[in-house]
Amino acid sequence: MPVLRVSWTAIRTHAECAAKSYLRSEGHRSLITDLRNYFHGTVIDIVQRRWLEQDSPEPGWMRGQVDAIFAEAEQSARTSGEGIVKWKRAGDKAETLEFCREAASRLEELLGRVCLPYDWQPALRFYTPVQIPGLDGSPSEVELTGEIDLLVDYPPGVMPWSGVVPWDLKATRDSQYWRKVKGQLVFYCIALAAMRGQWPQAAGLIQPMCDEPLPVWQFTEQDYREMFARITSFAHDRWAGRVQPKADNQGCAYCEVRGACPKFPKGRGRVSLGVPQETGSQVEGMS
Repeated sequence: MPVLRVSWTAIRTHAECAAKSYLRSEGHRSLITDLRNYFHGTVIDIVQRRWLEQDSPEPGWMRGQVDAIFAEAEQSARTSGEGIVKWKRAGDKAETLEFCREAASRLEELLGRVCLPYDWQPALRFYTPVQIPGLDGSPSEVELTGEIDLLVDYPPGVMPWSGVVPWDLKATRDSQYWRKVKGQLVFYCIALAAMRGQWPQAAGLIQPMCDEPLPVWQFTEQDYREMFARITSFAHDRWAGRVQPKADNQGCAYCEVRGACPKFPKGRGRVSLGVPQETGSQVEGMS
């Protein structure tokens, strides 16, 4: 049996709807997925990665390339089948483009402070095994997977921390957004410890459009225990086949895997998850 892959996105989606998380992992998605809510973040991710991949990142390059990368990303979404960008109203596209220009300008200044003077690696893709308790309590292996936007190696004495620090880029104006993604950084630290044999001393967000653009955390043993518990709970649900849809229908109308979800009998290509509902929690419409 293949080793179960566990990503932060899968864990977070599983907490919202186990069926959605499972069906996405199986490759089910709508061909008309609307990427609008994430599009600006995609653009800024590409801008940062390409800038940092240069031997000597050129000042002003990021803002200067935003327009071209914006158009490229919109076209790529259509041709790759990933989805489409449905602009909300007249002027939405122009406003989003200007947001990306401003975010790129601010991002360059931030990277000049926390990245450029040191050794860095952008877009670190990882697949790393860890052991957790299996369904019977014996050690079982899962594979943590994901991509860290930026990894910076700090020498002693220049920051309140040293060694490798993972940074995640967030193109948002929401100063409270960190509350939703702090767990992502804990997950990354666990993955890095598994890969390198040493726990990162800190982890941070790069959010150029927020009042606090560089929040940093130093996680505790309790933080790691709680994330290991989430990883284990996710794996146990998958191994036990507990992947039924959520009880309510909030957000279901726009779900990219609705067409394969057994909750909606009229969906073409509907998938039978083969899992009985928990006692007393039957979902209307399940067959």
